[in-house]
Amino acid sequence: MLSTWVKSSLLSAVLMSASGAAAHDYCPGQDHGHGREVELLLPFDVGESPESVTLDKHDNIYLSMSNEVLKLSPQGSLTTFGTLPIQAFVLGLKVGPDQCVYAASTSLDPSVQGAFVWRFCKAGQPPVKVATLDPMGGPNDLAFDGEGNLFVTDPLLGRIYKIDSYGHVQVWLSDPILQGNPDNPALVLAAFGVDGIAFDSGHQNLYVSNLDYGRIIRIPIGSHGAAQTPHVFAESPLLVGADGIAFDKKGDLYVAVNAQDQLAVVDRHGDVSMVEHSVLFDGPSSVAFGTKGDDKRTLYIVSGAFMRTFGVKSGTPAPALLSSPRDEKGLPLP
Repeated sequence: MLSTWVKSSLLSAVLMSASGAAAHDYCPGQDHGHGREVELLLPFDVGESPESVTLDKHDNIYLSMSNEVLKLSPQGSLTTFGTLPIQAFVLGLKVGPDQCVYAASTSLDPSVQGAFVWRFCKAGQPPVKVATLDPMGGPNDLAFDGEGNLFVTDPLLGRIYKIDSYGHVQVWLSDPILQGNPDNPALVLAAFGVDGIAFDSGHQNLYVSNLDYGRIIRIPIGSHGAAQTPHVFAESPLLVGADGIAFDKKGDLYVAVNAQDQLAVVDRHGDVSMVEHSVLFDGPSSVAFGTKGDDKRTLYIVSGAFMRTFGVKSGTPAPALLSSPRDEKGLPLP
């Protein structure tokens, strides 16, 4: 766990950078990584640290930034979609079956309750608190199954929550395979275990990343929705620092490798390759495919620049929203 001083410093620094979202301009640029064009869609200011990206059915892009959810329209207009009513970070985002934006939050300080899941449905309106989670943890990423249940990872506690459509919360899985590595944390500041999360096309298996150990873990789902025995589906030095994940329709899993400034892919057989190592990547933390027309072949990538923002890595932070064209369409989400 982070020390109280470090937690307070991170929270203060990031919350102070949360204003002025609408002042950013849509600013294209590009770079080439291993034959693919990586485009700079939206740069952020030094000190800002976007965390997650998701899209609705109209191809609007939503980004988490400090205690806010930002919205980028297909025309390039950036606005503040909503703000938490508490001092906490918005981390993972996912658009639900109701087309509302669901967000996990954490205060990074166990003495301050910030571990919640929120629902943002309309710009400018306060979000609704959907669920209260363990304040000792840090809920991170989210995924819906085909029945409207929401699954939430907690990399600090090494567990996955399940929240049904009525808001009932259960610890769906807690297992040593989901724990981080306190002896050699990939992001230095703390041990992070289970992080990114995504269902396969048939919702028969849930896939999660383990950030510290560089693993993709597959969790079969039983006939009544219970978690079966998890196992390592893929493991590689290329995956150390694995954060957000997203499937394409072919079954390839794209992985934002936060600690190594790269994008990796895990194929259907569990083989791992590095597909992008662009100079534009700075702590990529989340990936999501477009949802309309040809944009379904666009992979959106958030560079959170977390490590450089807080001086863990040298160099000037380059937080940004990026995109990269892919051959396959993204797997449609529930």
